Amino acid sequence: MYALDTFDDNMCLIRCIAVCRGVRPNRCTEKVVELAKQFVGANDQQVQLLHAVEFTELKKVEEKFKLGIRVYEPSEDGTWRLIRQPAHYEAIGIKPMTIGWYSDHAFLIKDIKKIANIYACSHCNQQFSNARNLQPHADRCKSNETAVICPGTVVEKPQVAYEKAFCPITNASKGTVDWLEYEAEKRNLHIHHALCGYGGECWIARAPVDGYEPTTKTSVYHGCHFHGSSAHCKQDNARE
Repeated sequence: MYALDTFDDNMCLIRCIAVCRGVRPNRCTEKVVELAKQFVGANDQQVQLLHAVEFTELKKVEEKFKLGIRVYEPSEDGTWRLIRQPAHYEAIGIKPMTIGWYSDHAFLIKDIKKIANIYACSHCNQQFSNARNLQPHADRCKSNETAVICPGTVVEKPQVAYEKAFCPITNASKGTVDWLEYEAEKRNLHIHHALCGYGGECWIARAPVDGYEPTTKTSVYHGCHFHGSSAHCKQDNARE
């Protein structure tokens, strides 16, 4: 990853393009000025007064330099959100450039696997552990071909030693999930459960709960009594 916004000249995106094309980061200024003049048709003095390229201008940059630009945005929880897919120039042998975008600053990303472990789609919030799986999904999702109400589990929150010993991860029963989805639809709210794509079941006081309603901070339990566990309750008292 190259942070190229330390020159204080509003040309961090142009610097990303220059470095992506093989220029050394600490010796890119001459090439950056050349690219900036090519982009806006300005002279040397006017280039120094250019405003920073805005996110809405990325398509114009792609068309000018015949370059695809893929954009990720980091979030506070460590998830990198794919907020823009590149124009496709692979047919003529041009690979897309990957950049990060934060507070209107761009920085070049050489290998995103070295800085991120969790990726998310900006359209449906589905999470992935591999950027290669997210990118084709984002194309379909943006084309309204993907409809996700409650994403399937893709990324799981790692357990600490206490949780591994006393609250091991188990597969939620279909009956529990179906009941939680039924109650959520009936009450017109979202109940987070084991099959949601944000790390599985919520943990309250170091223990997983069947369902969790975040607005009212309510824990929801289905329990063995409702799906007839022969190990914990009598079958004649069990009911769906």
